[in-house]
Amino acid sequence: MSNDQLDFFQICIDSIFCKSENCQLDHSRKYVGICIKFLRMEQKYNEQEQEFNLADCQIIGCKFYHFKEDKLNDQLQKSTINGVFPHNLCKQNCMSKDCRYLHRGWNNICLANYFTACKKCNRTHKKWVDLKKEVNNQSQLKDYTPEELDDDKNNPLFLDGYCIPFFKGECPKIRCIKNHIDWEDINLKIKQVNALQPCTVNQDKINQNKQLAPVSNNLELLCEESELIHYKKHFLEQNVIDILFIMDLTGSMQVWKNEVQCTITLIIQQFKNSINGYQIRVAFVGYRDVCDENDQIVYYAFTQKVEDIENFISKLETKGGGDEAEDIAAGFEQALKLNFSHHSDSLLCTFLIADAPCHGQDYHNIESDNEAYTKEKNYFEKILQKFRQIKKNNFLCCVKITDQTDIMFQKMKLVFPFITITTKKKPEELSELVTFSLRQSVQESKILKQQLKFDYYQVNFEKAKLDNFNDNYHNQEYWKNYKNIIDSMKSKGITGLKITKDINELNNQELKSKTIIFKAFDAINNREVILKIPKDVYNKEGEINDQEVKQAEKLAEIRFYSSTYACQMAYFFNQELQKGDLFNEMQPIFYAHPILYQFKKPFYGLKKIYGETFIQNQFQFEKYTTNFNYCDTQRYFYSTFSHFSFTVSQEILVITDLQGFNNIFTDPSIQTDKKWNSILNEDETNLKDKGILNFKEIQHKDCSYLCRKLKLVEFSNHSNINQSQCPKMSLYNLHGICNICDEFFELNLEKIKLVKEKKLQFQCDFCLSEQENQVCQNCECCYKNYKIIINQEIKRQTILGICDECQKICDTVNVKPNMCCYYCKKKCQRILKKQIINLQVIYLCQDAFEYINQIQCINCKQLYNKQDIISQDAYTNQSYICCQIITK
Repeated sequence: MSNDQLDFFQICIDSIFCKSENCQLDHSRKYVGICIKFLRMEQKYNEQEQEFNLADCQIIGCKFYHFKEDKLNDQLQKSTINGVFPHNLCKQNCMSKDCRYLHRGWNNICLANYFTACKKCNRTHKKWVDLKKEVNNQSQLKDYTPEELDDDKNNPLFLDGYCIPFFKGECPKIRCIKNHIDWEDINLKIKQVNALQPCTVNQDKINQNKQLAPVSNNLELLCEESELIHYKKHFLEQNVIDILFIMDLTGSMQVWKNEVQCTITLIIQQFKNSINGYQIRVAFVGYRDVCDENDQIVYYAFTQKVEDIENFISKLETKGGGDEAEDIAAGFEQALKLNFSHHSDSLLCTFLIADAPCHGQDYHNIESDNEAYTKEKNYFEKILQKFRQIKKNNFLCCVKITDQTDIMFQKMKLVFPFITITTKKKPEELSELVTFSLRQSVQESKILKQQLKFDYYQVNFEKAKLDNFNDNYHNQEYWKNYKNIIDSMKSKGITGLKITKDINELNNQELKSKTIIFKAFDAINNREVILKIPKDVYNKEGEINDQEVKQAEKLAEIRFYSSTYACQMAYFFNQELQKGDLFNEMQPIFYAHPILYQFKKPFYGLKKIYGETFIQNQFQFEKYTTNFNYCDTQRYFYSTFSHFSFTVSQEILVITDLQGFNNIFTDPSIQTDKKWNSILNEDETNLKDKGILNFKEIQHKDCSYLCRKLKLVEFSNHSNINQSQCPKMSLYNLHGICNICDEFFELNLEKIKLVKEKKLQFQCDFCLSEQENQVCQNCECCYKNYKIIINQEIKRQTILGICDECQKICDTVNVKPNMCCYYCKKKCQRILKKQIINLQVIYLCQDAFEYINQIQCINCKQLYNKQDIISQDAYTNQSYICCQIITK
């Protein structure tokens, strides 16, 4: 390659759009719009002395110009306008953030015309020379153009600090020691700065901003942003009223829609003024008929910003609707997916505003219903039953507009215990009706509340991170070290527990259980949980000695770790089911997510108590295997999970005593190799080697058909295959536990089957819907901006203020004392770079590394020669002189 030829392998394919912090290629803006891959192909052919005849890069969808090297050289010899070549510009001037061309606001000019004669569009067609004059006349800097500037001198003073080569499109760096600003973005009144600074200067600015920030923790700031206000004090009871409007939005409802949008803010404000101690949140669901397809359902999730709901409704149209009957059921189905409060005392007040009944011959006597005979019996009642079960304080008000809804309302009354059906109303009566109904609902809830008794406790909590992905879990060392992994990634905090005193609902006295279960609401984690204490401790009503306290609290700790092991093993098991496409033959398995509470004041004499996910739907509790030799012959396939745990742990543990509700398990007993000293050894249900032997020779004597499909290692004495298969009915109506919020939810297995990512995720619909609800946060470790999902950050309570990448790398690495930036002392392992200068090893953060590679001697202007370490003062004050000797 001759000296004047370009090496296209040294030019970045992404040019100024490159996001790699470590890319050292040429990022000059003049190459924007050029397919560098195509030029690399040509260069490779030429080096091999082969003829290059391709017309493009052969990549489907490539939208760049495919210039050969001669053509590119011709283009780069042409004149520029404010440092921009014609090939740099987007032909459509689309202004899209994803477009990899430049965009300029040049007054309806057809940019496509500069390469291909354009006669079809209505935009202005000018010659490049004429366009240059017009653009210059529009500029704030009419007396200057980038093309006239010198690189180093004789430039106007206001351009001091700006990168002149960048103005011309020729600076090869992503980040430069001088400011990179597009010529047309220069503001003469405001000095714009984006140049590289010493990392110590940047750190000082960050520290100053922290001091100016309001005194509050990250969790509170996130809660305020998301309007999900949790318990901000450690021991404070707060109630929530969720107000939901479900409304017909077909053409006949225009007047009612107008009334709602005009009065909703006033209604809520008046209601707020009449009550104390409640948070008010409002949501809206609008429905049309099936024939309205994409416009059938519109909704706005619960928010405290009522004005946002008002604005949302004002933009909606009342339209559509085919026959007289409407799809009210679809409105309630959408309502089921909303972000209801999980506080046990919260209220839900729903207002149905409809002038037509739902589809189905059982709900009306009108003739205009295209689906009168297609709906199954009681289909609407089944949806209402699910809606009723959202919470105990659930009130429904049906606003009667016409007589056509009478039959439907009466059927709804049979299903919903707290329902009000109004007399026929006019739109102007809506405000008074809603306000009255809300007050009545609050009074009714207070009566219900008085019938229940609660205890309130301030507690510390510990949660394990349960969605850890690791390719090395078929490894004995992984499981031996897993307790350390749990401890290194625990989430901790303070919360308030509201514990229901009545234990009759959750404890069947006829069963010989050794545990008493209490239902509670965890304020900060916004979830219902159950607390488990030994029955003998409960029976003594707290009158227990120190030894009994020690044993019971140790049991709580053992349960926490055992359940965490089981949760993680189930996660890997489900992943293997997905890999083998076996979700049509076996249910995914979930264990209730554990949480360990440390009470400030004793609860039945105990301060350390085990808790876990509350399973809201009550199923028949079943025992599939024990920790000895029993295995339900009809559910033999479940023992495949135990076999899986034994195989992937390389025979140091096996999870037994499989029990729970369908595919939701709880209370595992883990049998371990006696040579392995772990906290699991302290569990009295762990029979160690005898438990493992019982599993191999008695409980799981024969492999199941699933063992073969999962390619599990067979035991030496196995000869038969147990053909007991998971019943098809068990593969429907499944439930799961969300990896994000730890809550019980209805599992849509069809969605899971479509997911092909390596890391399998089980998320409830609400957490999935919140993926778009993101805010920008500054990581306190690497100091880079990152986006977080508000709902995820609040509910998971991971290390707040730390981005995911830093949590994975920096929080798990054993950092040595000297592994920090030599200048700013940052310790983030993601941004540190090892340097050897004058035989001395130092570390530099990304900012420092980029800065010293561009810093110049203030005397001779030569680049830093790296013969000696620049002193702290010279670095910070940007006063480097060649061969500056370090002074400490």
